Amino acid sequence: MSNNKNSNYEGTVLVIEDSHDSINLIRSILEEARFRVLIATSGESAFDRLIINNPDIILLDILLPGMDGYETCKLLKSDERWKRIPVIFLSALTDPYDKKIGFEAGAVDFLNKPYSPEELLARVKTHLASYRLHNQTLVYAKELEERIQDLDAFTYTVSHDLRNPIRAMDGYAHLLSMDLLSGNTERNTYFLDKIYENIIMMDNLIEDLLKFSRMSRKPLEFSHIDMNSLVHSVVREMREVFPGREVDITIDDIPSTVGDSHLIRQVYINLLSNAMKFLFRTPLSKCVQICTSAGEFLPKNRPDFR
Repeated sequence: MSNNKNSNYEGTVLVIEDSHDSINLIRSILEEARFRVLIATSGESAFDRLIINNPDIILLDILLPGMDGYETCKLLKSDERWKRIPVIFLSALTDPYDKKIGFEAGAVDFLNKPYSPEELLARVKTHLASYRLHNQTLVYAKELEERIQDLDAFTYTVSHDLRNPIRAMDGYAHLLSMDLLSGNTERNTYFLDKIYENIIMMDNLIEDLLKFSRMSRKPLEFSHIDMNSLVHSVVREMREVFPGREVDITIDDIPSTVGDSHLIRQVYINLLSNAMKFLFRTPLSKCVQICTSAGEFLPKNRPDFR
């Protein structure tokens, strides 16, 4: 699109023409219709104009001094910066073969001289509207691609988040089934309570998904969060989820904040559960530090993975 910032203009037109009479005629027609007009009198000088100004459409004469219109159009279409700008040839040449060469060079239209002001304006407006529609389509296509990528990432995260309470419930159910015959009602009650807690966690996750689906209509609910209490409860939960893994976890003093407690809690669960799982794949010391200065969970005595 044009880099012209004046919203009063209908668009910017670059006229590449060496005849002063034709230049004056085209300028008067276009400026009366509220177009901004740029002039170049040769193919070579047109590229100097293009470097400074990016027009919406180009009107190009064929018979130019030096590089003719056909060659100028081919060079335009070979450059990524200008290849999508529509080019309309203006020429007194009427042989169908000349038009064929023009279209093969990349022009979108061919207007024979002499032409009426109405016809010139109609061609310019038609191709300008098509050009803008094409550009808008490209923008929408790019936005759609980005949103699809975001959706893929979101889907992966959601599936990861939903698996955590399922795995925890599976683990506690397994322990409960093994412990039922022992008659230890206190341990059985404890395992049932942990299963119930993870059911609540999953319910909260599903509710969070519903919140995300309503984000455009309803903002997330924020509340004051005691981060120290939240992080310590997550650590206790992760020790229960991974009972056989001895990990030295140190927690710095974390200031309170305001946010969605369920989402923030899930972030800590994800990070700490990943640390608990992946630390046991390395020969490093099994140490995890939760701190605010680095903004992430950092295993101690580890190589730099950045």
